[in-house]
Amino acid sequence: NTDSTPWKYLDMPDYNPDEIVSELRKWLPCHFERNNGGYRMQQLTDYGSDLPFVEIQDIPSKLVQQFIRDIGYTRLIDIAVHELDPGTYIDIHRDDHYNRDAYPYMRGCKKFYWACKESSGAYFKHGTSGLLPIEKPLLINTIEHVHSVIHEGDNTRTTILAYGELD
Repeated sequence: NTDSTPWKYLDMPDYNPDEIVSELRKWLPCHFERNNGGYRMQQLTDYGSDLPFVEIQDIPSKLVQQFIRDIGYTRLIDIAVHELDPGTYIDIHRDDHYNRDAYPYMRGCKKFYWACKESSGAYFKHGTSGLLPIEKPLLINTIEHVHSVIHEGDNTRTTILAYGELD
């Protein structure tokens, strides 16, 4: 796993998507909307993914604590639940975290990404890697590789994203 590795599968236990999303929604305080409400985000921080770290034991849900540990993070930078409605897209872009204090912990293939609900018809184009297999948990590099998402399915797609310090 180098700074330029585009993505890789993440071997972790199976989680019930409804259960983990429900637990996350209980305590993620920040809500944002884009694309006229067709793209909704609920996340831990309102200032973007940056330090200070959140210690895992400070997360109020034991289920989410274990989920974060199973990803491989020892401390959390940010975690979010994103929803993308059918017919909505996320423009091609590259995540710009170069000037953040957390950049050393984020650069490379370190962003957790799992389209845990209704990924049918959703396509994640990742630089020269092509379409990613988003129905399985991944670690992806969205800082060094351009990417975009389009959703042509019939139901709202739900994704969990996170950054943290990998062990």
